[in-house]
Amino acid sequence: MIGVLAGSLTAISAIPQILKVLRTKKVDHISPFM
Repeated sequence: MIGVLAGSLTAISAIPQILKVLRTKKVDHISPFM
């Protein structure tokens, strides 16, 4: 259960960066920790 929760939160936290890449079409500003 904790693993599922951790995985879900990690995926949700990546969504803003994914949307930014899709909007700007640039990947040079992505956080290296994601």
